[in-house]
Amino acid sequence: MKKFLTLSLGLLSLALQAQPKVTLEGDDWVWYAPETPELTFTVKDSLLNPLNTNITVRITTDTGLPVCVISQSVNLAKGDSAHLCFNPCIATPGFYHVFVEAGGQNIVDNAYEQWGGQGHKSFYTIGYEPENIVSLPDAQPDFQAFWDKALAELAAVPLQPQVKELKEKSSPRKKVYSAKVLSIDNDTVQVFYTVPVTRNKNARFPMHVLFLGYSSDIWDLDVEGQEYIEAIVSVRGQGQNKPNNRYGDWIQYGLESPDTYYYRGAYLDCIRGIDYLCTLPQADTRNIFVEGGSQGGACSMAVAALDHRITAAAVYITFMSDFPDYFQIVRWPAEPIETKQHALGMSNAEMLRVMSYFDIKNLARWIECPVYMAIGLQDPTCPPHTNFSGYNLVRTPKQYRIFRDYGHHVNYDIWNPTMWEWFARWRK
Repeated sequence: MKKFLTLSLGLLSLALQAQPKVTLEGDDWVWYAPETPELTFTVKDSLLNPLNTNITVRITTDTGLPVCVISQSVNLAKGDSAHLCFNPCIATPGFYHVFVEAGGQNIVDNAYEQWGGQGHKSFYTIGYEPENIVSLPDAQPDFQAFWDKALAELAAVPLQPQVKELKEKSSPRKKVYSAKVLSIDNDTVQVFYTVPVTRNKNARFPMHVLFLGYSSDIWDLDVEGQEYIEAIVSVRGQGQNKPNNRYGDWIQYGLESPDTYYYRGAYLDCIRGIDYLCTLPQADTRNIFVEGGSQGGACSMAVAALDHRITAAAVYITFMSDFPDYFQIVRWPAEPIETKQHALGMSNAEMLRVMSYFDIKNLARWIECPVYMAIGLQDPTCPPHTNFSGYNLVRTPKQYRIFRDYGHHVNYDIWNPTMWEWFARWRK
């Protein structure tokens, strides 16, 4: 009995120990000069017990380099909370990770909005002067020649469209179609699209072209709303082409050479989808708007760079940008690419040389249309740094929006109406 009582008292003592909890306050968590970053935390005990401890804030770059460590003591009565302010003296444009510790233990539980539910991180991501992040292009000397040759190869391939009306999905306002067209390497692009119904044979409609995220499936398009031709383009092996995927894990495929790498074909497939849509008699080819998130954002940026028919682009949580820095920040897609690299016996320099041909950072300066970009500040997949690496090199009219509490996701209630406003602003 005495042994049991001692054990019970020990467990009770552990239960009564302080469990510090912190929450980062503030509106945006991104600062712009002449502002200086100031971090304000609410500190309390999660069980509302008294709290007497040191709170240590440790800040690193998003690539893990240490920036500073700051500590403050806190002494709270039962049920109290306090606000602690820290000035981390950040002066270099970039994004930073903020860790908070008490008693040597990390006490951050950063919950953020993620596709399919909440995500959790053990640090906060903050930013300073993101528009001044400098990540210089690393395009190879034959970058222009590489893409000129690829575009010429695509232009020589006949479309050979196979079109089917999907009457079961159509409405009195819009007809729905699915088309298969030929692309390079004898592969197929599929275009799922709607066309407004009109009695005016001379009517022409602007186009809203969507590109899919990595591994995404297509969805039903709105058949009651916008007076646009709307389309979802499925590139090789993805979307509607998944049943015929011969590329395995797309990010790894053909890594040994830029001529064989998967995204050479995938970017050209996106243009091929637009080639087809421009043949529609109802298409207003002066007004082609592209949109996409993640891989779809990369495809939208690449198309805007390679195809100057595009009127405006709207991209979010963009993939495929600034690989040298990207691979220092995230594990995916770094891990599968590095696995393939090692299997091929490639050096880091050889791998990055191949990837440089498809890096949005290197394509960005070719963009001739306006660009609207959104990011999730807490994004663990396509981190803010890499989004701005490409965006900052765009020379056309542009604007961005940061969703503070979002990961690899955006608030569509805000994104969708602001995207349509962006397209309307640039419509010819």
